Amino acid sequence: FRSEDRQAMDMAMDEEEYISSILAMDDGVFESLHPRGFHGWFRRKREELKAKSKINQIKIDFSKDNILPEINESDAKKIGVKPRKVRLKKSIIERNHIKHPDVKDDETISIIGNALYKPEQIRTAKGSDKYFHFIGRRSEKESPIVLLDVELSEDGYFDIVHYFKMRDSSREYIIKSSEEVGLP
Repeated sequence: FRSEDRQAMDMAMDEEEYISSILAMDDGVFESLHPRGFHGWFRRKREELKAKSKINQIKIDFSKDNILPEINESDAKKIGVKPRKVRLKKSIIERNHIKHPDVKDDETISIIGNALYKPEQIRTAKGSDKYFHFIGRRSEKESPIVLLDVELSEDGYFDIVHYFKMRDSSREYIIKSSEEVGLP
């Protein structure tokens, strides 16, 4: 595509259509539109677009169980499993309302989405191979750190078992008392 064609195409699409079109391109076309930077950051940009697309797909009905998009392939590899869809049960939503009243319904998608699909770290409790802490930030503008605890279920899902905001000191405690996944 010529630059003018790309600009016209960009203006004609909404953000979700644009992300979908980029993700559907084969790598050669994608790279011609978005060449790699000095450090080869082409891959990072594509992963950011995939994460944004997954976050945009999250719809939560607080009155029932919800199925969310699969975790990122690279994160699944770190954990040592195939990508799986994520389940947020109604019982967890209800428990979270009681234990963490500071987490409002309108924040839930941001908290879960950013921790699950754009994690800063994924950690596991020492001695556990089924329970993972996905640690992320809500957004670049806001600084609350979020923790999303996920457990591998018997029926093939990652079950969210906990989600909340935390301070840096709590984050440091979790880091000290857990192990980073994907390390040799």
